[in-house]
Amino acid sequence: MLKPFDQSLHDQFDQAGKDWVKTFIEQTWGISVVEFGKYDIDLLAIRQGKVVGFIEVEVRDWGKDFCPYSTIHVPFRKDAILRRYEPTIFFAVCRTLTAAYWTNAERILASPVQSVMNKHVIEGEQFFDVPKDEFGYVKGTL
Repeated sequence: MLKPFDQSLHDQFDQAGKDWVKTFIEQTWGISVVEFGKYDIDLLAIRQGKVVGFIEVEVRDWGKDFCPYSTIHVPFRKDAILRRYEPTIFFAVCRTLTAAYWTNAERILASPVQSVMNKHVIEGEQFFDVPKDEFGYVKGTL
């Protein structure tokens, strides 16, 4: 079972998360970032006029500027998008917009898949169970 789409959560966090990641990448890695499709990969990384990578962003409800768990769950429904675009970096942004974890699609796709019950889906949803140490971490308001 998949988490149902929640328009109010999307409206509250989607653009803010993408803006935070865009600012981080442009300021830290010196790569231009533009938004992509509404129902596709979130962002494109561009250097010297060429697409050099793809970025998928999710905002997480950790309530702090760090993930309190030993693993980070990436929805299995992202499988197709992570495989379609190479290279892809996935960002899990803290809800406070003060920190994020990031990793590449290869690490996610190599991780085990498990069914996880959560506050949105009580019957369980499939997630890649990615060890937190497979992620980079960045903290700071941008």
